[in-house]
Amino acid sequence: MVRSAIAWFCILLFPAEPAPSRAAADAAESLTLDRCIALSLAHNPLWLSSEGDYQASLARVRQAKAIPQPSLEFDSDLQPSLLNFRNSGESYLGVSQTVEFPGKRALRGRIATLESGEVLADRDLLKLDLIFQVTEAFYAVRLAEEKEKYDRQNLELARDFLKKSEVKYAA
Repeated sequence: MVRSAIAWFCILLFPAEPAPSRAAADAAESLTLDRCIALSLAHNPLWLSSEGDYQASLARVRQAKAIPQPSLEFDSDLQPSLLNFRNSGESYLGVSQTVEFPGKRALRGRIATLESGEVLADRDLLKLDLIFQVTEAFYAVRLAEEKEKYDRQNLELARDFLKKSEVKYAA
């Protein structure tokens, strides 16, 4: 009965999984702590979200260190009619590139890197918290299994004692 508790623990922990078959229940009975931790990290929405946040922070670091893109500008004045660019009086075509103050891009990159480090620290803290919760639940189930085993032994001993007492009383 408690052997199936691990299966129910995993089913409750991962509700997106399909209903358990007999093969799934057998596989759940042989779950180890490392497997439970791996399953929780693979399916936990908070962990998956924190992974996405960290990847986004790394992208912001690359973006902060990038050189600004050049811009292409077109201006057409004195048009005789709307969208009549051929007969306009003046037309300008220009290309421009922003040149930042020296060190500004490097400083922006360092700030983004530090922010990414904060996101990574939050992610690691969440991972430790998830591992703690899974470990605590895993060993609670294992304790319940051990208690059930000893309760079964006690019940068997009590039944044996009852049989011996009845035979002794009958004699």
